[in-house]
Amino acid sequence: HWQRPARRGGCRDRNKSVGSGVGLPSVTNPAEAERVQGMTDVRSPAGYNRLLGLSGVSPETELKHVIAFLGQRVAGVALTGTRHADRTRVLLEQAGVPVVEIPILSEPRIDMAVGYSSEGACYAMVEHLARSGYRKIAFLSLPVVCNPTLEESWNGYREGARALGPAPAPHIQTGPVGAQRARADTFRRPRAARPAQAPPP
Repeated sequence: HWQRPARRGGCRDRNKSVGSGVGLPSVTNPAEAERVQGMTDVRSPAGYNRLLGLSGVSPETELKHVIAFLGQRVAGVALTGTRHADRTRVLLEQAGVPVVEIPILSEPRIDMAVGYSSEGACYAMVEHLARSGYRKIAFLSLPVVCNPTLEESWNGYREGARALGPAPAPHIQTGPVGAQRARADTFRRPRAARPAQAPPP
């Protein structure tokens, strides 16, 4: 799903650049790696090169990458999420280049957004599991602090648990180091307890 607000900046001559800037937290997450691959598959045939900046969850580091992108006169910028340093927004709005924020649709947006509602998706998952008869539904994630996508997912989980009534369950966090293996190990531990038959309404 994608959304574009009313703002339309005056873009510089894109013929002056065959580069595009991409800001990601990391490439250790398979989802982030797939985004880079997808952008490469689409942009390379059109003659665009990519400048990649990895900022973790630091708005200040992301700002440094954006300054570097604009210094290279990129034709466009893709950033992760919609929470950025104030100066990042100002620079991109002044530059007038197309900006795409991925993968969530939270406000306020700089230009375009492509993605989904993390909060809505997590609420829907809790709703599905609760209606399928699960009594305890845990929330498994990397550390939520300073991670807007996970913060929204956590909010969706809590809202779903409050509204739909599954019993409280732990929030289990995996560590940032060796994240892929940590996630796999975590899923082998606690499992949602499902009754032999759905509880009475």
